Amino acid sequence: MIVCAHPHIWFDHRTVECNVIDSQLFDGCVAIYEVLRVQQGVSLFLEDHLYRLQNSIILASCKWDSQWLINLETAVAAVIKSNEIREGKIEISLTFDRQSRELQHLLVYSLPLSLPIPTQYASGVDTMFYFAARGNPEIKEKDASLREASDIIIQKRNLFEVILVDRFGRITEGSRSNVFFVTGQNEVSTAPSQLVLGGITRNKVIEIARSNGILVNEKPLMYNELSGVQALFLTGTSPKVLPVRQLEEYRFSTDNDLMRHLILLYDELITSYLNKCH
Repeated sequence: MIVCAHPHIWFDHRTVECNVIDSQLFDGCVAIYEVLRVQQGVSLFLEDHLYRLQNSIILASCKWDSQWLINLETAVAAVIKSNEIREGKIEISLTFDRQSRELQHLLVYSLPLSLPIPTQYASGVDTMFYFAARGNPEIKEKDASLREASDIIIQKRNLFEVILVDRFGRITEGSRSNVFFVTGQNEVSTAPSQLVLGGITRNKVIEIARSNGILVNEKPLMYNELSGVQALFLTGTSPKVLPVRQLEEYRFSTDNDLMRHLILLYDELITSYLNKCH
């Protein structure tokens, strides 16, 4: 069975019990998905997630119907309401036949919500390099082998995340997050969008940085050229903006003023979004 945090899920056109859906449903198909955060009963940045979902489906050469946007909004709202979710995480998954590229199933269900603890936001988290890359970073498609390998390393090494390095030695992203480097007093760097899965939080951080006069360089850093980096942080649906204190032998400041300013700005953006939805 698929792992759900709450009993009710949306399957195709109706609400059903989670225990009737077998995880083998995802086997042998193209599975395009999105994971979004629920705060105060609101699905954060839902429109951005649905836009990226649509883009992933099109890039994967699967068939798309614009009516699905309305159906997915209904499905997400139904899952939040039926499970009375105030704080949580929801996955939207669409499975397609690998040959015909036709839609097979549409699922929306809640996932266990694992968040950084307050001390990790204060003192940062530990990471390490993992020399691997996604098949097509611009498509949010389930990649079981990469996810399982990353999870094993994270658990065995007691890490928060692993940082992916491609065959050219370029740092791209985390296994489930995006990566930013503070490379100057008013400057951050991150890998360009064509090399990474463009996370919604990543995009929001880039937008608020540029709107506040912060220079954003979208260029990859090499894994062996980090000595001049002042700070490092991760962005993602669950962690939001999270400082990193160590990456292999490199240690970084977790009190960097620019990074702390971006953390504050992102929290303010979420507050503004919630206020508009209530």
